[in-house]
Amino acid sequence: AQRWLPQVDGWPNSIWDTGEYEQLDLDADGWVKSLPAPDSPLVHRIVGTLMLSGEDQYPAGQYVVHYDGKGSLEYGGNATKNEALSAPGRDVVDVTPTGGGIYLKITETDSDHTGDYIRNIRIITPGGSCSNDRTQYCESSSVCEGSGICESFEQTYATERFHPYFLRTIDSFKVLRFMNWLDAWYSTEENWGERPRLSDYSWSQSAGGVPIEVAIELSNKLHVDPWINVVARANDEYVRQQAILVRDTLDPDLTVYLEYTNEAWNTR
Repeated sequence: AQRWLPQVDGWPNSIWDTGEYEQLDLDADGWVKSLPAPDSPLVHRIVGTLMLSGEDQYPAGQYVVHYDGKGSLEYGGNATKNEALSAPGRDVVDVTPTGGGIYLKITETDSDHTGDYIRNIRIITPGGSCSNDRTQYCESSSVCEGSGICESFEQTYATERFHPYFLRTIDSFKVLRFMNWLDAWYSTEENWGERPRLSDYSWSQSAGGVPIEVAIELSNKLHVDPWINVVARANDEYVRQQAILVRDTLDPDLTVYLEYTNEAWNTR
């Protein structure tokens, strides 16, 4: 997903990006807490984000969108809300990929000012995985061997973070290097509290990339050794806390490979 865009809705006076990023009312995890009132001097009145723009490889079908809080989400691009199947907190969205991406916008949130704003948005793709082989994609239990059954991603997303196609693509490797995931080239993190968190609204927009917890989880899932890039500006306490986290959560049968930043020897 792209960053939140402050926008004005409604043709012919719509504005795709008002540029008011510093004025967005966000919580510590990056979720939008409120939208400007009608008499606000700010220009934007809604916020939106575009996902998978320019891609045509994401699956067609019905996506499920879960969210906490009270408000209204609307969709565009390749996505159309199925009103008949949707309910508060759970939208069903029909998606037909054409390269235009999936557009999501928040048009109302916490209008009663109780603090119950829209947050924790989870966008779940069609299909599922076999209960006895999470690397096997399925749409029905007929493809699951033995006693396995096809469980939809909506059923399992809380415990099964990774898509089976992704797992199957990389499950032959013995070591996974997380240089890009951990943003070893560009991260400006110095303190442990500045690292990406699991609760961040989008890991693609997190300063520092994907939380290291996810890298460890993937290594444990596939039982492969992780190659961890320690970001260049990390202070001693950051390195210490990262080491403790890896020690306490990585499968003890796995070996950790450590690299300071990315190719520190490379002058190019």
